[in-house]
Amino acid sequence: MIFVLTSIMLFSDQLVRVRVYSNAAADGGVIVADEFLNPIDQDTDAHFINGYTNFDFWIADSYFPSDLHADAYGGTSWGAWFETGYEQGFYGNPPTCALTMNFGYPQDLSVFIYTNSDVEAGSVDLKYGPNVLETVVTKWDNEDNDSDGVTEVRFEDFYFDAEDYANLTIQAYGTNVYDDYSYLTGISGFTWNSGQWENHDLESQANGFNYDLPAGENRTFHFGWNWASCPRLFRTGNDGFDAEIVIDDLEPYALIIEAEVPFENYMNWMPGWNPPGWHHNNDFDEFVSTSGYKIKLKDDYVSYDLDVYGTILPAGTEIYLQGNDHENWIDYYLEYSLRPSEAFAQIWDNVLYSVKGEDWSMWKIDGKWHGSNERYTIDYGEMVIAKCTGIDFMFEWDNESPPREKEDRDKAENFSYEEEADYIPILVELVPGDEPLEVGVMVEGECKGSAKVEGESVQINAYILEGEGEEVEFEMFYGRSKPEKTQKDYLVYNPNTNLKEKRVIRAGEYSDYYVVSFNEDEEDQTANHKLQVRHSPNPFYASTVISYNLPEEKDISLEVYNIKGQRIKTLYNGNATIGEHQVTWNGTDENNKKVSSGIYFYKLITPEKTLSKKMLLMR
Repeated sequence: MIFVLTSIMLFSDQLVRVRVYSNAAADGGVIVADEFLNPIDQDTDAHFINGYTNFDFWIADSYFPSDLHADAYGGTSWGAWFETGYEQGFYGNPPTCALTMNFGYPQDLSVFIYTNSDVEAGSVDLKYGPNVLETVVTKWDNEDNDSDGVTEVRFEDFYFDAEDYANLTIQAYGTNVYDDYSYLTGISGFTWNSGQWENHDLESQANGFNYDLPAGENRTFHFGWNWASCPRLFRTGNDGFDAEIVIDDLEPYALIIEAEVPFENYMNWMPGWNPPGWHHNNDFDEFVSTSGYKIKLKDDYVSYDLDVYGTILPAGTEIYLQGNDHENWIDYYLEYSLRPSEAFAQIWDNVLYSVKGEDWSMWKIDGKWHGSNERYTIDYGEMVIAKCTGIDFMFEWDNESPPREKEDRDKAENFSYEEEADYIPILVELVPGDEPLEVGVMVEGECKGSAKVEGESVQINAYILEGEGEEVEFEMFYGRSKPEKTQKDYLVYNPNTNLKEKRVIRAGEYSDYYVVSFNEDEEDQTANHKLQVRHSPNPFYASTVISYNLPEEKDISLEVYNIKGQRIKTLYNGNATIGEHQVTWNGTDENNKKVSSGIYFYKLITPEKTLSKKMLLMR
């Protein structure tokens, strides 16, 4: 349903006529307000017919000349468009006045007050320019275990359009408060029940109440993707806080924000949308301090410093971790750095098997940790991704280990590439004595990640999740000592077989990690695990042992046949693991009756092929 305000007509110096056009019958309301949006007169029981409806309001002479506003709203016309008004002269002596018509819905505004002192009569003014539209007086709760010092103040049923938002401010002050240790710790911006929002200038008035800025800190966001968290927020306990308010100051700089389920929970800055601004999917509308996020700056900003206010989560705050290989995006809220094994001390040796930071990663193979150098640290305000086995449980960061100096990772200088939201860590084992200065991951001549070499191995964050099967190569940079070299042949560790096999990594295929070896002295370990079958002794008198070797785990069947092709006995049927296996045949059939002397065949049957060998039984 669409409502259009077509005109506002003045028949005398006191009569204002508002004409509303509707394309269907509806109930609603009409308001006439002055230049400061103070309501002068209103009809809250308006009925619009299909066509135009006139509404007459008598306005006192003292309001002329001024900018009059007319607002119309209907209960069933959400999303309708409207036209602005035009200048209409008076039919009398007063000069002309500009009439602006607005269309909207009643909005509720919420303001959050944070204080560390009980205030029996705290006041909050909603102001339009210098004029106070409404004052709410209420008790402000002390910051304690019950309320955390948060009081919500609501202003109900206001009618503003987008142009009005910038002129709104709030002013908070306490009465009869003279305690030097009492102060207002913060005032939030507005939140709106319609889903729109603005964060406005905040003012304070002493009036016996000492006002201080809330506790704060400066956070630096660098070019590209930032794996970050929000340990400091205005909130109660670990409750969520409006995501759009949190990133208000990032608005001109940030482009995308992702939450725990990548590509499903995200916020995206879309200046071309109507209305322009942050748009999100699913339920990603709040920031939670124990959760982590990925924030991407726009390409034309190298870095941005953001002032953040609120309270920090206390040490010992528990974080909910899901097991069964789930990616847990979690916040590191301790105000000092720790090494991964120290920070995760509670679960490092048992359920935790993978931990991933923005530029480092570690994972377990056969109970032993591999990956980045253990000297790297987890730092305040960072997000890490943890994967655990078993069931869900509550976890807390270790706060007893001594603090570490923050350890930044040196970046490669001779390769250029674009960081993406996620990567696959590749641990490269180099040839002893032939270590380059830097190694880059290349896909069709384009670098997809690089790292400086610090020993006989190097971990590279490879941005190869997107692709169509292109081969991954490695380029070694030696500086002036020798020419660059491209490594196309290498061995890749297979976690399913526990073996290194000669193959190539392809862009677009997923793995938690890769371990790659350039060492030419190493052989393809799968060569010793080809599909093989044999038996001994042959000929045999009472029994013979049939041995078979599998290159990988698979379903197999081992069967014995006579010379006529009739199956005599099935020795094994089912799943078999990689490696060597042995089965004994004692010369009996399915009923365990002895068979006669003669030539027999046994067959090893797999989904891909069948191997057959002949054996001689002599009684």
